[in-house]
Amino acid sequence: MSLSSLLRCRSVLTLAAIAVLTLVILACGSTEAETPAPQTATPVQTTSPEPTLADPTPTIEPRRTPDGSDSSPGLIAAITDLVITEGSIVLEAGVDYDAEEIYFDSFNDGEELHQLTVVGWDGDPAGLPVDSSGQVVTTGLTAVELGTIGHSDYAIYEVEPIAPGNYVIFCNIPGHYGDGEYAPFTIHAPPPDATP
Repeated sequence: MSLSSLLRCRSVLTLAAIAVLTLVILACGSTEAETPAPQTATPVQTTSPEPTLADPTPTIEPRRTPDGSDSSPGLIAAITDLVITEGSIVLEAGVDYDAEEIYFDSFNDGEELHQLTVVGWDGDPAGLPVDSSGQVVTTGLTAVELGTIGHSDYAIYEVEPIAPGNYVIFCNIPGHYGDGEYAPFTIHAPPPDATP
């Protein structure tokens, strides 16, 4: 079985476990009025520290019917295998996604520790601002720090919700971005008839 097939099997099993856990949590319910949760980067499975939100990511509006009611029972998700090595990040499902949230099913196939971050960016993906150490400066950018991933580690990271636009996922260990550890991707609004 190839590494890619193994990662896909693991991601399917992980998503099934998430669905069951979600149903259990929803079944428990709450009697208090709930407010919408702020956008976060959530690791679904990781051997790394908890992620932090550097700056808020733009929220997206739910899809609406002609009478103005919310027509989306949940968010439309995209899943991509991500393989990182020294000098590259590869998104195996391509670079265009019709989605309202995205999962990065990540594997570190390199020898070094990597720290994954996503930023909204309309310019050249190789043109992000960097400081003198070679670390990307995310101040003033819409950025979500996903977390760190060690040698031969596997983790799933989620960005939810994510607005339509252009993004770059990169390693923010000093010097790694400059070595080519980044990948651009684009989020498009899902078609009106898409279901989660």
